[in-house]
Amino acid sequence: MAKKAARATKQAARETVKAMAKAAAASAKTAVAATKTFIAALSAGGWVAPLILIVILIFGAVFHMTGGDNLSTVNPVSAQVETYRPVIQKYADQHGIGEYSIACGVQVLKAELTEAEAESPIDM
Repeated sequence: MAKKAARATKQAARETVKAMAKAAAASAKTAVAATKTFIAALSAGGWVAPLILIVILIFGAVFHMTGGDNLSTVNPVSAQVETYRPVIQKYADQHGIGEYSIACGVQVLKAELTEAEAESPIDM
């Protein structure tokens, strides 16, 4: 059962890394699209270019003030992973590890990032 729990935890970490990579890719695509639109507006001239510039600056300011990343977003654990909670809690209690030990989770995430040759959780 511990091996199943470890596999489930590892799979959950992989899914989290994949979700973070997808979010980063979506953000990058949005930035590229906005840049292309801005360049097109600049080349067209007129009042559109300054308006777009103002919108982009406001968006950037809001993005910066809210942290600019999705690391603060909490994704719910799937029902399949949640079924392992009693088993994980049993062994965590048995080994003196607190409620879903952050240190343990960080070690698993680090191992997954190393295996993927990523530099950070949002590295594509």
